[in-house]
Amino acid sequence: MEERLPILNQPTSEIVASARGAVTGAKDVVTTTMAGAKDSVASTVSGVVDKTKGAVTGSVERTKSVVNGSINTVLGMVQFMNSGVDNAITKSELLVDQYFPLTQEELEMEAKKVEGFDMVQKPSNYERLESLSTKLCSRAYHQALSRVKEAKQKSQE
Repeated sequence: MEERLPILNQPTSEIVASARGAVTGAKDVVTTTMAGAKDSVASTVSGVVDKTKGAVTGSVERTKSVVNGSINTVLGMVQFMNSGVDNAITKSELLVDQYFPLTQEELEMEAKKVEGFDMVQKPSNYERLESLSTKLCSRAYHQALSRVKEAKQKSQE
């Protein structure tokens, strides 16, 4: 048996030293393997995080771009519509002035205005529409009234 197991003939200190060497070697192998595995996992996780971060950042940038484009489109449409409304109101104001001349009261008011001192901000389209409506009603009323007076005078002659 001693021939088959030479360890039995070795001194205890040598067996302990050999066992310690084997355990230390095993420990070094396990430590190296674990460090490699840890580095591999850390590298993989870091890569996944970087790719995810890149994808999210790219998605956020694309979303920002789409939202900005949409906002610019809507603002452009609003500006286009506002310009069209402004042109329509201006044309309507010109037509009212053409077909319904200024009343005597308006002529007097215009004569009293001093040019160059009216630093008034341009009214909004809503204010212009309200003014146009009021002006049209007033002038149409005065024109109808003057025609009725003319007809009455002609009938009395």
